[in-house]
Amino acid sequence: MIHKDGRKNRDLTDITGSDLAEDALRVIFDTSQAGIILVNPQGTIVFANTRMAEMFGMTLEELIGTSYPEHLHESEKSVGDDRMRRLIKGEIQAVSTERHYVRADGSDFWGYLSGRRLESAEGSLKALVGIIADITERKQAEAERLDMERRLLHAQKLESLGILAGGIAHDFNNLLMAMLGNLEMSLLKLPPVSEARAGIEEAVRAGRRAADLTGQMLAYSGRGRFEVEEIDLNSLVTENVNLLKIATSKTVTLNLLLDKTLPPVLADAAQIQQVVMNLIINASEALGERPGVITITTGLRDYDQTGLSRSRIEKKPAPGRYLMLEVTDTGDGMEDETLQRLFDPFFSTKFTGRGLGMSAVLGIVKGHSGAIMVETEPGNGTSVRVLLPLLFPASAEAPQPAASPVNKRTDPRPALSGTVLIADDEEMVLNICTAIVESLGCRVLTAKDGEEAVRIFQESSGSIDLVLLDLTMPRMDGLAAFEKLRQIRPDIRVILSSGYSEQELSERYAGSGIGAFIQKPFHIDQLQTLLARMLARG
Repeated sequence: MIHKDGRKNRDLTDITGSDLAEDALRVIFDTSQAGIILVNPQGTIVFANTRMAEMFGMTLEELIGTSYPEHLHESEKSVGDDRMRRLIKGEIQAVSTERHYVRADGSDFWGYLSGRRLESAEGSLKALVGIIADITERKQAEAERLDMERRLLHAQKLESLGILAGGIAHDFNNLLMAMLGNLEMSLLKLPPVSEARAGIEEAVRAGRRAADLTGQMLAYSGRGRFEVEEIDLNSLVTENVNLLKIATSKTVTLNLLLDKTLPPVLADAAQIQQVVMNLIINASEALGERPGVITITTGLRDYDQTGLSRSRIEKKPAPGRYLMLEVTDTGDGMEDETLQRLFDPFFSTKFTGRGLGMSAVLGIVKGHSGAIMVETEPGNGTSVRVLLPLLFPASAEAPQPAASPVNKRTDPRPALSGTVLIADDEEMVLNICTAIVESLGCRVLTAKDGEEAVRIFQESSGSIDLVLLDLTMPRMDGLAAFEKLRQIRPDIRVILSSGYSEQELSERYAGSGIGAFIQKPFHIDQLQTLLARMLARG
């Protein structure tokens, strides 16, 4: 308190009752951790304690005489003015609410205001009394908690969508196996000059495009198929930029800032190419037809746990050195609501969605045990940074040779021999796999689930040379059946088949002793090559 009359503290024995009350109130005012103000009927602050002046970043002399509404944050002025007017008129007697305030230096804080009318004995208004507690830290903690909950819910939603996408892709791959298998078998039986050949070949191409789509769905779910090899990221970026220059607006400038000393990285070239293309397309769409700049940067960066915690992927990678790919645009940037949905499937700020796009990017980066960060601000563009580990996870095997399209094969003569047990719960898949393997020269036994496969194998284990097992089957799945088969005959050769990717299965079943894996839908030539290799082991 400021003593305007210059009085000094006195001994309590010299204080009268009224003096004691006044001095006691003065001590309370000066030691209170809450700000206290009196506002006259004109809205002017006529009294304040030291704490109130500190909260507003002013001296008492500067604060006294100012208008209370001028200390309100812009977002609070309308409602604050209305509440004060109603208090002054006597329409309400008190108010208790959170208020957003502004300090003298322009910074802001949150306060909890408890205010009421101070009336004379006759009931007329003398002043408004306000007590303001600083709740900024509580508000920040609450905002952080809400943000954490939002992030958790968003991560759970993406995880659920990933599981759904992976399941749908798996089921579609089973259907595509039956469709494409029958189409390719039909091509093998047709003469080269058949009028039906062109239509069937077109249907095969359509089926392969559908298989590519399920591959994108698996990529989004983090279960994509990766054919790992050493790739030069700079070359991949340069090739894609040259291709995409045609598709981007002529008003867009593409800048390349590529680290020439960048080492090769172990990754799936096709998947990383999809990442590069989607990032550039996304940046180009952010610019639209307006002039702007897209900058693509590569380099090596060291990241600690704090830096990697900003990754949009729920599972954060370990601290270390990462290969970086960053795409920055000078577009409008994104509001927080848009940013939170950036990686949702089929989300777009355009009139209609553009497919899996950025969600596939997230899935691919997730599958490569990497990280992805986004920095954006409305009016200041967007920067998307992808981090790839220099050493790919050990669970990823060397790339498998790409299969040549079956419709190029014109020689259907059997080249194999032996007995193959095929187990699959999907009748259409079981039928086409049986037809394919028989066309390759092998004798086939069939089972509709794992239990039946084990029973048949137990009865004929001596004559069965190889088992082709579907992973997902009722009663007994492929892995459980495989373990039973190994107990009966440890040297049995087994190929596991699934609509899921090899990478996911290698992570789940590493060290199980499974001989090989083939992902549905597969080509006849692809299966023939694998069967020949497995049967040749003797």
